[in-house]
Amino acid sequence: IAPNTTSGYFSVTLTGSGLIPGQPFCFYLTAHDQPVLNGNFPHACCTDSVLVDCLPIPKCDPCDGVAISAAPVGSPDPAGGCCRSLSITNNYLPGYFTGVQVNGLGGVQISYVSGWAIQPPVTPSSVTFIPPGGTLGTATYNGFADICLNGFTTTTQQFVVNLLGPNGEVICSDTFLTECPPPPPPTCAVAVKDSLWCEGGQVKYTFSLMNAVANTFDIYSFQLLLSDPAGIQVSQDYFILSTPLPPGQMAGPFTIDLWGSSVQAGNPFCFAIAAHDGIWGGDPDEYPRTCCIDSVNVHCLPIPNCGGQDSCCMPSGIQMPTGLSPNGDNLNDVFVVKGIEKCKEVSLTVYNRWGNVVFHQDQYDNTWGGTNQSGNDLPQGTYYILLTLHDTGSTMAGYVDLRRL
Repeated sequence: IAPNTTSGYFSVTLTGSGLIPGQPFCFYLTAHDQPVLNGNFPHACCTDSVLVDCLPIPKCDPCDGVAISAAPVGSPDPAGGCCRSLSITNNYLPGYFTGVQVNGLGGVQISYVSGWAIQPPVTPSSVTFIPPGGTLGTATYNGFADICLNGFTTTTQQFVVNLLGPNGEVICSDTFLTECPPPPPPTCAVAVKDSLWCEGGQVKYTFSLMNAVANTFDIYSFQLLLSDPAGIQVSQDYFILSTPLPPGQMAGPFTIDLWGSSVQAGNPFCFAIAAHDGIWGGDPDEYPRTCCIDSVNVHCLPIPNCGGQDSCCMPSGIQMPTGLSPNGDNLNDVFVVKGIEKCKEVSLTVYNRWGNVVFHQDQYDNTWGGTNQSGNDLPQGTYYILLTLHDTGSTMAGYVDLRRL
């Protein structure tokens, strides 16, 4: 810049505890005749200390620096549905926003898929996402979460996206409207107030049961009919109610675990409900005489990312050792199978060279130290291992060389 000429505009970002609205921001300007770079230092500089610039600090609205969008995205439900992909552009201070909360309004329930962490508690109508590193940077986060709306019976549906501040308080809010057609009224029984959620690495499903007003009998028991029973297993699929459920009434909540090869983030969890006017098992006089299935209202929710589910109990993620030396030196003293912590149930069976079972444990917990079923030390030698992964129904075979040096 030559003397008596003016440059273009420069912009800087101010941070720090001294940014109090109304207080002065004062600074000097120091000019150099060369760029301050490695190996290229100025020969002359000047500071006009008489002209100290002071400007009042404005009251900045953090919400002016962020933009939230919710673009339509495909639904896991074959019949379609209300699903949106959420994106955020943050041009405010990095590290200021600590979370993104999504709330369904007017009875709208939310299911979700996201690679971000989830902050408990999670309810059927609310979920809070925590960005990587714990705060939002000055960046654009495209498609950080896909949400699907359900549980609504009328149009228009609404949900609100809140940005949380340093103390978890709501700083900014945007309300979004959708015009998805509500599902047809149920004629049998449907899941309501439901949510797929995470507990550690475990996918869980919580729901309540609504006996439709149009149904003709009280419900004594019901069953979940899974659309993918080979790929998704549940901890319970048949339920007996403590008291009969009349039409128009609700029972629950119920919570079950999901596991299996298809329990991957973004995959659909789909089912229908078969309701019965009796109970299977026990007294034949109580067997059901009537049942119904609301096949029109097949229910689908996207499976969330619970962390560790991407390689959920697959043989490719399991590693068995081939050596065991239980001599008390804390090296290979027990038979540790890597990766089984992702599995719900694993069985270990050990055979000697004649094919006899010398040790077996259901729910194997990585504690076998070369003993037989009675706890006595096995002799040195080669033993054959059979590992059963009950999550997927698969088995893995191997061997271990037992030495007591």
